[in-house]
Amino acid sequence: MEDQDIEILVGRDRKLKTTTKDLSVFHKVSGVNLIHSPTKIKEARENFIHTSKQASHAIRAKYKATDILLGEGAFGQVYQFEDRKDPTKKVAVKIMRKELLTETMLEIVRDEISILSLLDHEHIVKHYESFEDPRYMYIVMEVIEDAVQLSEEISERTCAQERTPKLMNSPCFSESELRKIFSMLISACLHIHTNGVTHRDLKPENILLCSKTNSLKIIDFGLSKKHETNRSDDPQMMVGTPHYMSPEIYEKEGEADIYNPPCDMWSLGVTFYTMVENTLPFMGAELQDQIVSEEADFTSKKWKAISEEGKDFIR
Repeated sequence: MEDQDIEILVGRDRKLKTTTKDLSVFHKVSGVNLIHSPTKIKEARENFIHTSKQASHAIRAKYKATDILLGEGAFGQVYQFEDRKDPTKKVAVKIMRKELLTETMLEIVRDEISILSLLDHEHIVKHYESFEDPRYMYIVMEVIEDAVQLSEEISERTCAQERTPKLMNSPCFSESELRKIFSMLISACLHIHTNGVTHRDLKPENILLCSKTNSLKIIDFGLSKKHETNRSDDPQMMVGTPHYMSPEIYEKEGEADIYNPPCDMWSLGVTFYTMVENTLPFMGAELQDQIVSEEADFTSKKWKAISEEGKDFIR
């Protein structure tokens, strides 16, 4: 196929120029076959959720449980398991009690699993497989070691700056750090979007920094949607975190097709701002009006250490 210049919408009134060749190279490197058909989505769900009356026996035949508790929530726990064929391979298994979930919540979980099964990228949490029986759901994911939420890292750095007055006018993250982090985030988002998915809740709490690999992972696809599901006759409720939601979502509340890739890119811009300022660009009682009609403030001394290119990245 002849190489062609194309443009990808990455934010409000902003486009990224690239080529079909570059995209094909990205697809080749990622090693993922793009799936856009609703039928394929259903097939992916069926392939990755093993339904049986003996799911607990099936998962334990493949994985050995340990007593290492990785996390706990209102609807279940996450334990570390070992692959029986290769004990050095560790996985995180989220065990959810279905009786605590409504049918709507169960569908959300199943949709998240089907979406994760379509994605395969080094900066996206990896889903291996899932098992389901009448009582439980078992979601098998990769173990992310030595990781911390980006939000926690921002808070720690903010506290450190408050204890050291001479650092108060410095950005929370240096431009070189921001450049590295956002190159990984944008790569992951391009993969998400080219697979026809919008995350819809990108924020520091859903980004894990991995010190062991000097990398990061995007997590929590519970609010994610395939683009095909946003039908023109399907009004959508607003979902996500208000401070990170784009102007289009507020302006077109209740309309169809309000969630698309530019909404995710706006959320990344808010995250970038927060990593410099240690605070959100828009806050207060009139949050919606601020997001829709106001510009972010770049006048504080912290932005003096950020180049004009860095500022233009989120303007």
